[in-house]
Amino acid sequence: NGHHVTEAQNGEEVITLLSNGQFDCILMDIEMPVMDGLKSSILIRQGQAGEKNRDIPIIALSVYADTGDTALQDRSVLTDFIRKPVNVKTLLNTIGDNITRARACAAP
Repeated sequence: NGHHVTEAQNGEEVITLLSNGQFDCILMDIEMPVMDGLKSSILIRQGQAGEKNRDIPIIALSVYADTGDTALQDRSVLTDFIRKPVNVKTLLNTIGDNITRARACAAP
């Protein structure tokens, strides 16, 4: 439905891609090489991928999403999270809900 997917191999690539492009949402795997998803999410929130991206919805994907890890539940860093293995219906609903919420917050 008019969506394009861009893949990054690690957290550093996420920062670079986001700095140089325009995206509606990030699906962030927490377990990645070079720089993990949590670290790159923190850097995004700190403005390392540009001021315009500080509030982009970041949906974490993790096998650990329900273990009570406070870092995964910190809504100032991660907008939402989905536990792996991913249910496609849950994924699509979560993406849609977060993009809709972000657009409503950005509306004048």
